[in-house]
Amino acid sequence: MAQLTDWSERVKHLRDPNPTVAVSKAYQDIVVAIVLAAQRAGISTPQDPATALAQLVESEKVPHQAATMFATLADAHSRAVAREAEPSPEEAGDYERYASTLVQTMNGVH
Repeated sequence: MAQLTDWSERVKHLRDPNPTVAVSKAYQDIVVAIVLAAQRAGISTPQDPATALAQLVESEKVPHQAATMFATLADAHSRAVAREAEPSPEEAGDYERYASTLVQTMNGVH
């Protein structure tokens, strides 16, 4: 899994100057973290990361807020990829922080 940069550094600069790419990278980070967390928790990993996350929430391995944050990030990623709505740099920064928080949460799953 790609190493995330320090949070304070991320606030100053997005991981990519293109907000759509930044959101996409943030989404990819959390998808990988969810799959790895599910594997560590002994949950058979479905193809859909949202389902894996739901199973982690159900088993009380992660808080319910993680599902909400992931849904927000997944929606932003879908809209950006479909070119329905390009995120602003500020929104991209918010989504990167969501991903960073979620990755930290997933890394704590055993």
